[in-house]
Amino acid sequence: MVFSMINMDGGTIINHNRNMDNDWSFAFKPYYRENLTQEFFNPKTLRVWEVEDMYHYRERLTLPILEIVSSGDEFFLVDDNYNWWNDIPEPKYLLMLANSEHSMAPHYIKIYESAVSFVIHVFDNIPFPSVSWTMGETPTGGFIHLETSPPPLDLLVYDAVTLENDTRRDFRLASGDGELVELHPVVWRQNLTISDRGNGVYHVEAERVEGEWRGFFLQGEWEGPTGYRMLLTTQVNIIPYTYPAEPCFDASSCWGTLV
Repeated sequence: MVFSMINMDGGTIINHNRNMDNDWSFAFKPYYRENLTQEFFNPKTLRVWEVEDMYHYRERLTLPILEIVSSGDEFFLVDDNYNWWNDIPEPKYLLMLANSEHSMAPHYIKIYESAVSFVIHVFDNIPFPSVSWTMGETPTGGFIHLETSPPPLDLLVYDAVTLENDTRRDFRLASGDGELVELHPVVWRQNLTISDRGNGVYHVEAERVEGEWRGFFLQGEWEGPTGYRMLLTTQVNIIPYTYPAEPCFDASSCWGTLV
């Protein structure tokens, strides 16, 4: 739950930096004060990742995985999993919580129901719903194509746009300088239309917003083995496929500030 920053030396930590316009979320303050943002390319740090980062032994992750993450998390960003999702063995499932920050409030009932359903599926060897997707860009925006079996009982699409005049690719619900934290109200709404193509196949497209970044994802609901809901989502597709900064590459360029 929450944690999505794996494959650290393969791009996830640097992805955070370029999303934040070569800076770091205020939530990194304890690590920033220890100058850790200047140590990412230190050979000793790379050796730590080999032990601490599960990506380096991902072939051993043979049990089903349910990743539960927040759309507005101040530590971990909505696109962290771009850097590792396709490399993790199946079966794996994702639940992105719209309009929540690191604590995952107010989605505790949704988390409980989905987690209980997931665990019973595993313990009782009950087949999971089949959920797969592709996503990409279009000439005017982007798309998500979802294939499911059985089809979900309910299907929603959430989308959000970064704040006007914000130079960061930033979907957090809070921002700050490490001392003062303030609301950063990126709100996920249900503005888009889902195309039902039959037999559990769905398609949604979103238009780019000039000067900002737009994210969107699909959320399906299935009935779990005990009658509880099991909610599963796609990844978030963020358009356009650009970043506000180039990746940092050494101690000086990775130092940054807190935002």
